Amino acid sequence: VCEELRLPMSSVKLVMGDTDLTPYDAGTFGSQTTPQMVPRLRKAAAAARELLEETGYRGAIEIVGSCWLMANSTRRQYVAVARDCARVGEPVLDPEELCEPVVVSFADFRRHLRTGRLTDTDLAYLALDHLGLLGAAPAAPIEEAPWIDSRRSC
Repeated sequence: VCEELRLPMSSVKLVMGDTDLTPYDAGTFGSQTTPQMVPRLRKAAAAARELLEETGYRGAIEIVGSCWLMANSTRRQYVAVARDCARVGEPVLDPEELCEPVVVSFADFRRHLRTGRLTDTDLAYLALDHLGLLGAAPAAPIEEAPWIDSRRSC
């Protein structure tokens, strides 16, 4: 998490077994905590960092699914949903990044999505489905998704 957020180790607090602060945890069995959680936490921390760098916003990040990058690919791309976002600064883009954050209403986003001019519509679909915004009950995440609250981590 520190590596992805580019923070010193002392700035991240590990909380275990406190159900007032964390989702339910069945416990650690068979030494699976590290191999199962590290990749998930890394993805969530990377999403929190990208949200901050590319938009200037912080929020609670949840990884809600993934799909293949393209046909015949061995790479997956992951879908992150950010909730309770707040603008905390200006975007800080890498020189090769070309993006402009735009805040739009849900109705405008759906209209834009339908035009076919938006890339990664598969990711948008997974996010909207997870949020229950496609007209049906929300789908369960494909895998257990960790929560990273970047408002507390940064």
